[in-house]
Amino acid sequence: MRDTSRTHRPGTGTGTDADDASASAYAAEDPASAYAAYDPASAVPELASAVPGLAELAPIVRDFTLACDGEILSCTEAAPRFGSPADARPDVPAPNPTALVLHGAGNGDKQSPGVLAAHLAARGHRALAFDFSGHGASTGKLGELSLRRRFEQARAVVDRRVPADSPLLLVGYSMSGQTVADLATHYGPRVAAVGLGAPAVYAAEAWPVAFDAGFTGIIRTPDSWRKSPALGAFRALPVGVRAVLATPAVDAVIPPAVTEAVDEALSGSRAHYTRIVLPDADHRLSLRFASDADARNDFLNALLGQGRAAEAWGHRRAHSRDLVHDISYIAPRT
Repeated sequence: MRDTSRTHRPGTGTGTDADDASASAYAAEDPASAYAAYDPASAVPELASAVPGLAELAPIVRDFTLACDGEILSCTEAAPRFGSPADARPDVPAPNPTALVLHGAGNGDKQSPGVLAAHLAARGHRALAFDFSGHGASTGKLGELSLRRRFEQARAVVDRRVPADSPLLLVGYSMSGQTVADLATHYGPRVAAVGLGAPAVYAAEAWPVAFDAGFTGIIRTPDSWRKSPALGAFRALPVGVRAVLATPAVDAVIPPAVTEAVDEALSGSRAHYTRIVLPDADHRLSLRFASDADARNDFLNALLGQGRAAEAWGHRRAHSRDLVHDISYIAPRT
């Protein structure tokens, strides 16, 4: 049975005031206003000091730029060390899947995703993060960005920096939930795992539209997201893929109906699916995972099939494939 007691649901899709509030919050995913009070650059310290134990884990972290889509994208790569530090070879692919960690809309940038990337590297996975155009240190104007361009920029980073035969771990926050779905459709059998943090999904007609050229009007159309191709992409994830959906108990940006639809799509897939709910978190899970070691480890354990997340799945899989895990069940606090 699905555990539905763990999340307060302020809206039910019946046209109530609560639903109106949720619809307005989803419209706030418009890049002009999303994360209006969130500045990752000031909230997260330099990478070396932001990651406890990073000096001991010693992944190789380096910045680079990539020309794509008429822009210069600012990127970060974290690579694991194998053997002694003297044996480190950042040009040699890790033997494990390569991760791409994607930030959300508004003021989002690669800094807090870069922390998660460093921890993935410490666990043996090469990991990439970058600023979409109009964000962070990349060139371009935010209003000229679109969901299509986000997909194309993410695809370019993968195609130019990841060996063509390397499996992929795709992680996306908020608006990048849609981008992860687009990438999963494009790369198909190469996708080993999908990690979603408070994801958004959008109507197909919004995909090519620039953010300052009618995008907001499309996403404010009631229930326009219900026919999002992203939901079909999540539902099509096959056996052998791990899928993780992490959300706050109450999300002020993404309406409950959107989260429920993503949950149902993943539950209906054949993937090894884990649901994580963080009762005291807000929408900004990228920042939460950068600063909260317990929450980050729960997410990574589920994404990589390690630790208590794997044990919990083994214990409960026989009872239900349509599985929801509460965060307190995955990793009880002691």
